[in-house]
Amino acid sequence: MQVPILKQGAYLIATVQSALTDEDLKQLRDALVGQVSKVRARGVIVAALDLEEGLAYLDRKAKGHNHEVRTHR
Repeated sequence: MQVPILKQGAYLIATVQSALTDEDLKQLRDALVGQVSKVRARGVIVAALDLEEGLAYLDRKAKGHNHEVRTHR
């Protein structure tokens, strides 16, 4: 499933509307990394309805690259 990524000012917003597989999350990660580099975004917002598992996955991957994943509920 492809997740739409929108640019809003200096930020990118990815809206996830359903559960994602590990492969979907990898594709989202790669797409976000590419877009951040391309548009020089200051940050990324992942808006999700149910993404607990996905956030845990992204957090594990981000820690491997010295980045932080912050969640707001």
